[in-house]
Amino acid sequence: MDLDIDYFIVRWRGYHFPWPNEVFEKDFLSLSEHQSGSLWTGKDFLDGLMNKAALITIAKEPNFCGGKVKANQVLGKVNRFLFDNKLLI
Repeated sequence: MDLDIDYFIVRWRGYHFPWPNEVFEKDFLSLSEHQSGSLWTGKDFLDGLMNKAALITIAKEPNFCGGKVKANQVLGKVNRFLFDNKLLI
């Protein structure tokens, strides 16, 4: 499984903005509002994928994130919200 950090960047008029915390919280930590009625979060879904993966790679891609500083900001948020601060970065 390959996780591309630039997924968590918003591009607007030539600018690159890391997702605010509220987007991570809503999209990954809040229960799904899907009409199926199942009670799962985006993080539950991602955890399921990661549990089945033989290898997980993370592509930092600073050129697509607006530079190294923003790529590191996003990686920190991914570590916090998706990996429960388990990445050694």
